[in-house]
Amino acid sequence: MKKFLDLEGLKRIVNKVIGKTDISGIGDGTLKGAIHSIKQTMTEKDSELSKEVATERARIDQLTKLGEGSTTGDAELIDIRVPASGFNEGQAYPTAGDAVRGQVKTLSDELGETGLYLDIASKLVWKDGVFVSGDGVEVALNGTITSEPFEIAAGTKIKYKGRGYLKNIAMISKYKNGKYIPLIGSQSSEIQEYTYTTDETTKYAFSGYKGSVKYIKGTIVVTDYIPGMIAPIIKENNTQYGLTKDIEISVNTVNNKYIAHNGAVVDLKGYFISDVITLPPNTKLIFKGFGYEKNVAMISQKIGNSFKPLVISKSSNLEEYVYSSENTINVVLSGTNIKYSSANLSLNVLDSVSKVGANIDKLDPSRNVNDYFSLSLFKKFGVVGDSYASGEVYNLEGKPLDNYSISWGQIMARKMGTQCVNFSEGGLSTRTWLKSTRGLSLLKSTEPLDAYYLVLGINDFLSLKEAYLGSVTDIEKQSDTFYGNYGKIINAIKAHAPKAKIIMFTTAFNYAASPKFNDAIIEIANHFKIPYIVQLSDPFFTSDFYLKNQHYGHPTAICYSAMSKAFDRLICKCVADNQKYFMFMYTAD
Repeated sequence: MKKFLDLEGLKRIVNKVIGKTDISGIGDGTLKGAIHSIKQTMTEKDSELSKEVATERARIDQLTKLGEGSTTGDAELIDIRVPASGFNEGQAYPTAGDAVRGQVKTLSDELGETGLYLDIASKLVWKDGVFVSGDGVEVALNGTITSEPFEIAAGTKIKYKGRGYLKNIAMISKYKNGKYIPLIGSQSSEIQEYTYTTDETTKYAFSGYKGSVKYIKGTIVVTDYIPGMIAPIIKENNTQYGLTKDIEISVNTVNNKYIAHNGAVVDLKGYFISDVITLPPNTKLIFKGFGYEKNVAMISQKIGNSFKPLVISKSSNLEEYVYSSENTINVVLSGTNIKYSSANLSLNVLDSVSKVGANIDKLDPSRNVNDYFSLSLFKKFGVVGDSYASGEVYNLEGKPLDNYSISWGQIMARKMGTQCVNFSEGGLSTRTWLKSTRGLSLLKSTEPLDAYYLVLGINDFLSLKEAYLGSVTDIEKQSDTFYGNYGKIINAIKAHAPKAKIIMFTTAFNYAASPKFNDAIIEIANHFKIPYIVQLSDPFFTSDFYLKNQHYGHPTAICYSAMSKAFDRLICKCVADNQKYFMFMYTAD
């Protein structure tokens, strides 16, 4: 009769076979668990052995390819091309250098990443043409990108590599109750790595300059950045080769009301309805404004006390709305009450010449102002500003450089045969200009000039934000605010060059706090009784040419050249509109 081993006897045999006194440390400590663990270990060892055999066979295959007369060194060079087990799918690299670099890169990608950071790169859906500002506001802008909010568990590490703009983009945000809560803001305009450990289970979003989403293990990486800029689209150029008259119009508005898509008048704070605009026959009305989805009648015909919608809003973004009249018609405009929306009438000269005749020039007295006035009048002028005044460009590595020779002021001076001095530097605000060696100190050490163009403000609203704004009373108080410091700059220029003429410029931006800073510039100019220029009044600054010729948020060289022409037009018109201010600039004391 066969004698069967009891359980303890079987354990002793297993222990003897595996060389242990007990199996408590193998698997789950049970006999079944120990056998399963041993089997798994043997399978893994077999897999590893197979890989090692494959590697050795690959090495042998490579070595057998050596020709007669090969040296030991030749053999080593051939041998090094064969990767270690687990690299390059066991295939030999083309060269020894490729083998070293390829395996090192693989190790570099793996080290420190596995299980340490959340891998969601492949799960994110990206929205094109929008970024989240440092204030948590979603801003439409060509060249930027924002992810759709994605739920992430609390205690998860996130690594995000991207490009912001100065300290003005929320690279990582929390998204709750339909609002963005900025968590990690950009630190510069260069590509940087941003990390964050989530504090609660909720949705998170990523933002920055546009690019392709590249998967790297355990990391979200945005690369191959498409140049973009932080700038609005307000008004397109409607004048075509002199065949149309482009007439900027201004109308009064009734606030806190709008005309709905069905013609009904709705009471709602933050909206407006304009006064009646009478359009002559063959007239095109171009209105740039904000509506709300497809619910606002942006252009309506007024018939008695009722309204007939003609053009309905396309979205909640800034859009261009056009209506062409066949006969005389009364219309009104409606939309969100955001400043720097614009409306223009374009009268087709070819179709209307018989009707307009000799009165055509009366529609726009400044039509050919460049034919009557030249900026050569100012033999020497200065430009007070920031990177946009300094010809700042970015190299292929994303490093900024102030290239004054290609600034719009210098290009303008070369064309006119005059001289320009740049009192400017990338990153300057009204506060830092007063302390910069390229600002006040340079101005004081330079002989008085004939004219000074003041174009600060971009970094004020981007970096210092609305809290820095202040009020007009700060000018007399000499407060450390936008009003106060701009007042200090103007007073310094007046003291240094009392005969010089000063022109202030608003910025070509229309998002976040920029409209309030632009309003402040106008109020400061009025306080000092000096003329001002609204940059966005020239259609170039919202043209495709301007917006597409940007690199890392700054104009390219050809764009600065085109800007010089736009500033030429703007300044000439400013002089024409303020002749009394400029008339006696060269008179004797």
